[in-house]
Amino acid sequence: MRYLILTLLSCLIFLSAYIGFAYNRLDNLTTENVYLCSYIDKKIRLTNAKPTPKLVVVAGSNAYVGISAKMLEQELAIPTFNFGIHAGFGPGFLLYLARQVLTSGDTVLLPLEYSMYGSNPPTDLLASVVFGCGKGFVQTTSLREKITILLSQPLTRLLNSLFIRKQLINPVFGSHGDATYNLENQVTEAMRTRIAQEINGIKFVASNIEFSGVKAIEEFLHWCQQNNIRVLATWPNVAYHPRYKEHQSYLLNNIQKIRSFYKQHDVEILGEPYDSVFDASYFYDTSHHLHQGGVKIRTEKLLPLLRQALNH
Repeated sequence: MRYLILTLLSCLIFLSAYIGFAYNRLDNLTTENVYLCSYIDKKIRLTNAKPTPKLVVVAGSNAYVGISAKMLEQELAIPTFNFGIHAGFGPGFLLYLARQVLTSGDTVLLPLEYSMYGSNPPTDLLASVVFGCGKGFVQTTSLREKITILLSQPLTRLLNSLFIRKQLINPVFGSHGDATYNLENQVTEAMRTRIAQEINGIKFVASNIEFSGVKAIEEFLHWCQQNNIRVLATWPNVAYHPRYKEHQSYLLNNIQKIRSFYKQHDVEILGEPYDSVFDASYFYDTSHHLHQGGVKIRTEKLLPLLRQALNH
């Protein structure tokens, strides 16, 4: 019994020390996170340089490589920035970052990926990025989430941060935050074939479940309401797949849950889900990323909806 108690105590001391060491090393760049932290830093700086009131598009990369903030600004005559980042971060971190660029009087457009409405436990991608540039985010999480994120930091990452001093680099994207690499003439047949095979699930997970994406979105909507920031929602870009017809009732049920969720929070939804469903030939390298020709069409479909909502 004494041996068991000593063993458990030793394990507890070791875990506590590891958590403390990982927390102490937060906000240190490594070879794993330097690009994404540089990307985030630049997006925050450029968005904050826009005058208020402004329109900010917030989502994962389906917005970054799917909507043209430059076109929206030109047509609506309102400062606009594409704050699309990476859906793999989950809505908690993504919407934490959005809070850093939104001020009273702004409007935020949320074309969130369907995965955002599901269960979003911390991933290694999230752990890597918050290790490099997300200490403030970790401080806002629950005790369980903190422990999960800190224990998920591998020892190699912690040691790497001790001996490597990485400087922020300069990611390349347009002055409005739009992707510039997604040229239509660079799409190969292999890329089109892969995109045509990808299937995107739509699942709505109740907000009272730990690590639920809906919980993070709900908290963000409350924050926007308290800070005089208008929220508009719309649907993410998705490549069409014939199998969606086989699961139509299931998908429509979850779509309705998303509608009800936004209605409950007095958030206007622009358009219909099929407005952003396109043939695989309009996409670049994933079933969420449009090539520039597809981006133009998607933005043109979005413009009249935004114009009406903003009364422009």
